[in-house]
Amino acid sequence: MNTREILRQQGISQKAIKELVRELATFKKQEFQAQANSGSSNYNYKGSHSVVLLAMCDAFYRFTLVDIGAPGRFSDGGVFRDSLIGKKFESFDMDLPPPHRIGNIGFLLPYVFVADEAFALTSYSMRPYPGKNLNSNKIIFNYRLSRARRVIENTFGIMAARWRIYRKPIIASNKKIIKIIQATVCLHNYLMEKDRHSDMCYFSLDKDLLELPTTGILPLQNVGSNNYTREAAVIRDNFANYFHGEGAVPWQWQNVGHHS
Repeated sequence: MNTREILRQQGISQKAIKELVRELATFKKQEFQAQANSGSSNYNYKGSHSVVLLAMCDAFYRFTLVDIGAPGRFSDGGVFRDSLIGKKFESFDMDLPPPHRIGNIGFLLPYVFVADEAFALTSYSMRPYPGKNLNSNKIIFNYRLSRARRVIENTFGIMAARWRIYRKPIIASNKKIIKIIQATVCLHNYLMEKDRHSDMCYFSLDKDLLELPTTGILPLQNVGSNNYTREAAVIRDNFANYFHGEGAVPWQWQNVGHHS
């Protein structure tokens, strides 16, 4: 199954990827065995030592932006805010295309990155609506956001499957661990680009890939804030209205159990 077929099954057309979503983002923690005199800066909420890998990817499972090496004990908004990536987004210095009007909708939609609850809701990052008693618009938005986020989860899954050093905590110095992550990220992108132009496909990119045992890679706890601006809320509502209206796909109603 090629990438286009996978994206179509996930309800994400190539046009939608280009026009609606710029990047997908997530945080992961790479566990390692603590070295002598290493202190507690990398001691995380799981009771182990780790460094943070902040990564974004494109629709073809290639990492586009990475920030490696933040101490594992950091689990608040400072991780993203203090990263070079976060600073560039916050200062609107990422050279993103201007907002576009898609189809016949009466409002502009900006380029954003798709994230989960770990990130704050901003004008450049979309996270799910919180709560359980949500209306149909919000349920559909959360579903479509979740489907889109599978791309970044698959990206980590592919990398972990190729390099089994990620299957368990790494025994190495902090400096060497960062080098290992840097090297595997670069090699991963090289192989993904090579696979795009080859008739051979080494991975079946389905839900089974997400279930690979990767005990060395952990999700990061909440790094965002529940506070957001009215502008960010309006942008998310506009995306929700689009997915519920002109941008709807037939199967979304069946998957969330709503038909109106």
